[in-house]
Amino acid sequence: MKHLLYFLLLTISGAVYADADTAARLSQLKTELSNVQQEQQSAYQNFQMTMELRRIEVQEASPPMNQYPYGMDLYTPPPNYDEVLRIQLEREKRIHQYTDFLSTLSERFLRLEEQRKQIIQQIRELEQHPKE
Repeated sequence: MKHLLYFLLLTISGAVYADADTAARLSQLKTELSNVQQEQQSAYQNFQMTMELRRIEVQEASPPMNQYPYGMDLYTPPPNYDEVLRIQLEREKRIHQYTDFLSTLSERFLRLEEQRKQIIQQIRELEQHPKE
C-alpha cells in the first residue's frame, strides 16, 4: 500500500512538474515569437525605406532632358565632364549598395519568417500535447 501511495504521489508530482515545465516552455516560445516578429517588422521597415531611397536615386540618375540641357540660358557653359562622371559613378555606387542591402534585408526577413513558423509549430505542438 505504501509503495502504491508513493507511486501515485510521484506520478502526480511528475504531471504537475511537466505542466509547469510546459507552461514555462510555452512562455519562453511566446517571448521568442514576439522578438522574431519585432525583428521581422524592423527588417520590413528598413526594406521599405531603402527601397524608397534606391527609387529616388534611380529616378535622379535619368533626369528628363530640357530644351537647354545645361541651363536655362544658351550662354551657360556645359558642366565639367570629370565632375559629371564622378557624380554619376557615385550615384551608381549608391544604387548598387542599396540593391545589395535590399537583398540582405530580404534574406533576413525570409530567415526570420522560417524561424517564426518553427516557433509557431512548437507552440502548437506543446498546446496540443502538453504532457509529453
